[in-house]
Amino acid sequence: MARTMTAPAGFRCYLYGVTRPPVSNPPQVPGVDGESKIEALDCAGLICWLSRVPAEDLGKSFAQAGRFGLVGCGKRFVTSALSRIG
Repeated sequence: MARTMTAPAGFRCYLYGVTRPPVSNPPQVPGVDGESKIEALDCAGLICWLSRVPAEDLGKSFAQAGRFGLVGCGKRFVTSALSRIG
């Protein structure tokens, strides 16, 4: 059965990746928007790594070509930190 994740009004969930358990502490790096915290969500025996990002900021980030580079850098920073968890 699928698990549903919700974000507060005005926010969206940004998924970085999925790993196998066990979960260690989430990396202490900023999320894709440069500010949001990284969270681990147990989902059907796998761990989903995500952050809750203001929808307006995320939309602007992807809409503006210059900012898109920053989003890509933020995602690489987070996924690099996740790869060291273990």
